[in-house]
Amino acid sequence: MNTLRIVLALRKIGAATLTALMDPRVPGRLKLIAVAAALFILSPLNILGDLPVLGIVDDIGLLALVLTWFTRASSPYLHTIDATGDTAPRR
Repeated sequence: MNTLRIVLALRKIGAATLTALMDPRVPGRLKLIAVAAALFILSPLNILGDLPVLGIVDDIGLLALVLTWFTRASSPYLHTIDATGDTAPRR
């Protein structure tokens, strides 16, 4: 049951992350930091190395942490009113 919750949460966070990455109201520096952190975590040249017992699980946890941070950091920009008076993100 816990695994299903984690998968559903990651799916929701992933969708919110993609929405924020595509939205022009989110600053480029925020997008750059998130993408660079994700690439660093997923890079085969892992400078920090894996924890001996956990292996790839620590990378998934760090990636989830970065995605969660990005969606929270970009949410104030997504809820601002643009010139048309629309508060929904553009698609």
